[in-house]
Amino acid sequence: MKKIIKISCFLVLGLIIISCNPDDNSVIQTDEFIFNINSGNKWVYKHYNSPNDSGPFTFTGAIDSIEIVGTEVIQGYTFAIKNTRKFHGNQLSQNDYSYLRVNSLGHLVQITDIENIGLISDTTGFVLHPGIDANYTYNYDVNGDPNIGNVEFHLGSPITINIEEEQYLVSPFLGLFTPSENSPQLVSKTVGEYYASNIGMIKGITKLVVGDITSEYRLVSYEVN
Repeated sequence: MKKIIKISCFLVLGLIIISCNPDDNSVIQTDEFIFNINSGNKWVYKHYNSPNDSGPFTFTGAIDSIEIVGTEVIQGYTFAIKNTRKFHGNQLSQNDYSYLRVNSLGHLVQITDIENIGLISDTTGFVLHPGIDANYTYNYDVNGDPNIGNVEFHLGSPITINIEEEQYLVSPFLGLFTPSENSPQLVSKTVGEYYASNIGMIKGITKLVVGDITSEYRLVSYEVN
């Protein structure tokens, strides 16, 4: 399974994140790329909105606080447990748990509804990032009335980005929305998440399918073991 993009009547293209461990509570390396999901690791992200791609971006007041709080063996597979707490101002608005691991293909995967997942295999879970697997792609239709387009995800080339006055070498996992011939009024757009080896997600980008609003969630602090 693969990365989810949120879409509804107002169709938002979005990606989400985190990293995980297959067999134990240690750093996982897939050749050149490390997904570090050790227990105790923490990441904090701020959310920003802009009326378009180029900005300016304004802080929305929303903050995500993420922590790996342990591991759990489920049907013989060891998952890291991710706790995501969402705040707006000082108010806790959401407190969720999900389960993460790196499969044998080197893909970082996540399961959110563990009670209803059914039989788990090595490749079960949404692919948050394919590691160094440049051949991995995923696509799906954006359903409207009628179908309005298609989104295809692929691994981008490594780039250097500056986030919150820090510089990171990142591996982008990008989703390209292409409008269908039924929706000539729409334009192509790219969303995605940008991961740094041994750190985690640095930045994520989501966009409205209909409209120009762009949202970013940016890493502002982290602690990794």
